[in-house]
Amino acid sequence: MTAVAGLVVRRVLALPLAVIGLAPLAGCADLEGPRSTGTAPHIRSPIRLWAADRATAASRPAGGGADNVAVVPVLLPVLPSQAGDIRRLNATAVVKADLAASSRGPGAERRVDPAAVRAMARCTHACPVRAPQYHDLTGDGEAELITAVDTAGQPSELRVYSLTEGRLTRILSRQAALSAVSVTGEGCLLVSVPADAGYTETTAYSWDGRQLMHSVQSWDRLPPSEVNR
Repeated sequence: MTAVAGLVVRRVLALPLAVIGLAPLAGCADLEGPRSTGTAPHIRSPIRLWAADRATAASRPAGGGADNVAVVPVLLPVLPSQAGDIRRLNATAVVKADLAASSRGPGAERRVDPAAVRAMARCTHACPVRAPQYHDLTGDGEAELITAVDTAGQPSELRVYSLTEGRLTRILSRQAALSAVSVTGEGCLLVSVPADAGYTETTAYSWDGRQLMHSVQSWDRLPPSEVNR
């Protein structure tokens, strides 16, 4: 973001992946062009989620996968004592209920990987669910739940859930080999996946008042040390 004579020109920034492991975007980029905003705001570095899990993406099929951004109620009872804070919910139980519901009906195999459904249905403990992460992605001051299911040899199942007035909903679903997932200080979710020829593709998701929608994409080449890891 560049400030010139009271104008701020917003643009996608591509920085070396070695710095934070993805092609970072300064917030969710606004492509409307120059407009008067006064003093340019301070942009905080993205927070990398599950940094220790980065190498696991190399063992899964490459590809960006498909978004399922429809707002979907999760069939899991929310107790009154849990209604005010999504952190009080059991993240594994949330994912189990979501995948079980998603696996039913026509076109289920396009919505969710059957291997992930089977793995979650069988597990009673040590389920293949990433540690829950909590960040405000809707701008209401309340945290959303971000997690993913990792099944050996298959793309990950990334999920984002929101709890509003005691109603739990899934606001993002994406099936992909996850190189990195980050959250910016502006509440933007950045999802990086391997692309062809040693590149990584990063998609930025922002809240549109109802769901997380992808707002911008960028591509950057991985450092030689990261290719074919």
